[in-house]
This record gives sequence, structure tokens and C-alpha cells, in this order.
Amino acid sequence: CAFNDEEVVTFKSDKTADDPTARQKVASDKLEDLSSTLKGLRELSEEMAKAAGILSENGDRLAEMGHYLEGAKKTASDMQQSLHEIDRSVKKLEADQQSQTQEEAMPISALLW
Repeated sequence: CAFNDEEVVTFKSDKTADDPTARQKVASDKLEDLSSTLKGLRELSEEMAKAAGILSENGDRLAEMGHYLEGAKKTASDMQQSLHEIDRSVKKLEADQQSQTQEEAMPISALLW
């Protein structure tokens, strides 16, 4: 592991530069800090991977839901067309029945005059 220039200068100007035990302690502390940082990063990356998995699963569920909603929308549209056809047929039957009733009523009214 290499130190950048600033750390080297700081390390050389430190009082511990001539004391091998002190240098070992400083290096050990820095390695411990680095280890702790890497452990934290690993834990965060695991959490992010879990979150990505959850988002992916939710995305898949939403896509599936969208597929079902599109099917339901098409079925509703088909049903609406069928209902319009039924409505037209019922109106035609009512009109035919009313026309037939008027035709049957005419001779009776003609007799009454």
C-alpha cells in the first residue's frame, strides 16, 4: 500500500519518524482504520445489493401487474362493445314492439271513430 506525498511528508516530519515502534503503531492504526472503512463499505454494498434485489422484484411485480391490467382493460373494452350491441338490440326490439302495438291499436281506434 502506498502513501500519497502529503502523508509521507507528515510522517517524516512527525516526532515518531526515528522511532520504529512509533512508526509501527502509526502504520497499524492506519491499517486498522482502512480495514474498518473497507468493512463498512462491504456492509453498505451488501445493503445496496439487497435494496437492488427488492427493487428488481418490485419492478417485476409491477410489470406483471401492468400486464394483467392491460388484459383487464381489453376485456372491459370487449364487454363494452358487447353491451352496446345488446343495448342496440333491446332498443330495436322495443321500437319493433311499439310499432307492432301501434299497428294493432289502429284498427280498434278506427272502429271507435
